[in-house]
Amino acid sequence: MNHARAGELPLIRLAQILWYRSVEERYQFEPPLAREHPTRFNPGNLQVMYFASDQVLARFEARDVLGHWFGDAVPSPRDRHVVVEYSIDLGPNPVVDARPPQLATVETTVQEMTGDWHSYPWGDEDAPTQELARAIHDRSDAPLGLTAPSARNPQLGNLILFADRLPPRSVSFSKLLLWHSNLISGRTSRTAGPQPTDGVARERTKRRGNT
Repeated sequence: MNHARAGELPLIRLAQILWYRSVEERYQFEPPLAREHPTRFNPGNLQVMYFASDQVLARFEARDVLGHWFGDAVPSPRDRHVVVEYSIDLGPNPVVDARPPQLATVETTVQEMTGDWHSYPWGDEDAPTQELARAIHDRSDAPLGLTAPSARNPQLGNLILFADRLPPRSVSFSKLLLWHSNLISGRTSRTAGPQPTDGVARERTKRRGNT
């Protein structure tokens, strides 16, 4: 991977509005938190937020589903997560397209983008995907994030946003989604769950503030 060419990756307007995260039940009404520890697209010094393009993909990403997307898969018996749907409106602000066929620009492949990053660092060397994310973040045109193929299903994508760049209220709660294990075989179905009222959200916020 040649992350020095990250500035040549194209900018795109985010067309998809609804994105998904699988979170612990206790955090279901909380704003999405930025991860500040090392992840596939974070060397550890960036504030990034991950979203999946599909609710089933969100479950695989969070290890709520065990197995392989294209093979046998079952719900995790330890699962205590719920899927939250978020509405993301970045307005005219672009993100970087780091999906095929654009990956050729930085001399990489889907295999490298979705491969093992846990083996790094070797000395002071970060994983290639982490170096790429840092190079994208440091671009002079200040993109808000990037889209990239998912390691759970490279045919689908994830949205990685830089929390320090997001406009106010650009990410908002949409609804909770009920989960049924038979969705694993369908892979794309979704069922809307109950949505908290403003009063419920305020009461939860009030209780959290008193603890």
